[in-house]
Amino acid sequence: MAVMSGLVTGSVAGALSRLESMPDGVREHAEQGLAQALLTPTAAFGSEDIDLVVDWHSTLEPDNDLTMMLSMALTKREPERALAWALSLTGDRRQAAVKGAFLSLAADDRELAKRLVGEMHGQDRLEAARTVLHAEVDDVPRTALAWALSFESETHRIELANSVLYSWCRKDPDAAVAELVDLPAGRLRDKVAESAAVTVLIERPDLAERLFQIIESHEGRRLVGLMLHRFNRIEGDSEKAAYYREELSKL
Repeated sequence: MAVMSGLVTGSVAGALSRLESMPDGVREHAEQGLAQALLTPTAAFGSEDIDLVVDWHSTLEPDNDLTMMLSMALTKREPERALAWALSLTGDRRQAAVKGAFLSLAADDRELAKRLVGEMHGQDRLEAARTVLHAEVDDVPRTALAWALSFESETHRIELANSVLYSWCRKDPDAAVAELVDLPAGRLRDKVAESAAVTVLIERPDLAERLFQIIESHEGRRLVGLMLHRFNRIEGDSEKAAYYREELSKL
């Protein structure tokens, strides 16, 4: 990487030219080094270089890690142009480029990241939102959950809320479960509570028990009830195992 970093400090065009002259075995590592170097603040990487990098990328063998790093580097220079490039790709490359763009945006300008998520559609929008939320839940989990619950699609709301609660439960399970319990009763809370119960069961079975109590759907109560019954039977708590066996018999 050190060699490519020095070259990029000179010019992107020069670095790309040097790559072409390298032996195959060396070039692959140098390509990764170039992508990492482009992420550094000292890289001589202007607007006119974006087309050069995009054209170069189109000549490469598929490499999702490289695509993601290049997308991050481009996004730091011109976010909307970089995202347009990411969305012009297909398959795994597209997914890697979209993730890279939103990793960069989430770190540098979260409000812009959220605005751009709102302009996307379908699976791209879901993956981009998940990337932004992964960054936000570490800083402000309640804000992350509120944003996840603001999406129009209930399917997306459930998936994104599950993503937030998974991370939050691992960091601060008491606060996460308390917030979940306070959500309005209904299908969304049931689905998210089911997933959260799986996350906390081993370390905090008391919280899984609390989640069981708020789940209203038969399907959800059966799923979490079975887990709690088996867990308590394995742990040797016959009284609790009997309680959940009785609860399951009512479904």
